[in-house]
Amino acid sequence: MTRGEIDGRIVRDKDIDGLSYRIEVEPDYASTPYDADCYTPKQIEAWKRDDWQYVGVTVTPYLDGLGMDLPGENSLWGLEWGSLPQTTEDDRVIGQSWIDLDYMIIGTPDHPEYAYPVPEMIAEARGNLAESLAPRMEQLRLLLARISAHDSPYC
Repeated sequence: MTRGEIDGRIVRDKDIDGLSYRIEVEPDYASTPYDADCYTPKQIEAWKRDDWQYVGVTVTPYLDGLGMDLPGENSLWGLEWGSLPQTTEDDRVIGQSWIDLDYMIIGTPDHPEYAYPVPEMIAEARGNLAESLAPRMEQLRLLLARISAHDSPYC
């Protein structure tokens, strides 16, 4: 796995309860393991070898049939992606974690609770969408009432 594998975007669609979400992953070249003090030297070496990198994930609700994005987009940057060594406090490698879009959406087959951050991002996007549409729903209801009260579109 190299950084070059995510030159552009990786896009996946997910439908939940009749609403579609576009999930996009893009490289995050601004983040480095030096931004946080939680990485061991072996993890930083793996980052320098391009074994893992940082990405940004954007979740956008949309209407599939109309090809129209809806308000409520949510994004998160500085997320780990790739083969990250698991190390002890004394920097011994004890395993590897493979973090990709499947992991971010569904976790692992044995541990779906490991799914991060996409389920939380979708929940937040749904909340943003509901908050954004609530005032418009009343406007639409009033507009539809006025339209249906007239027999002719020219009145």
